Amino acid sequence: MLDQMAPLVDEGWRVKFERVREDGFSRLQGLWVLREIVIPITAKLLTALCIPYVFAKGIFPVFGYPLIVNSAVYRFAWLGCLLFSVLCFCTKRFHVWFTNLHNSIRDD
Repeated sequence: MLDQMAPLVDEGWRVKFERVREDGFSRLQGLWVLREIVIPITAKLLTALCIPYVFAKGIFPVFGYPLIVNSAVYRFAWLGCLLFSVLCFCTKRFHVWFTNLHNSIRDD
C-alpha cells in the first residue's frame, strides 16, 4: 500500500503510515493515530458532506427562490463542491508544475 501512494496524498501521509507499520499493533500509540490520522480524515470527509448540505438547505433557501430552484441547488450542490475541489487541486498542481518548470529553465 505504501509503495504506490495516490497522487492526492503527499509525503507526510507516507511517513505517518510507515510509522504505524513500524510500531506494529502491540506498540501502537492510539492517541497519536487518532490525532494525526483519524481526525484529519474524518474532518475532511465531514467537510465534504456538510458544506454542500448547509449551503443547499440552510443558506440558499433564504434567497427566496422557488422550490424547483432550491431542489436543483440541493441536487447539484455536491457536484459543484466536487468540481470546485478538483479545480483547486488542479490549480495547486499546475502552480507547482509551472514553478518547477520556471526553476529548471532558469537553472539551465
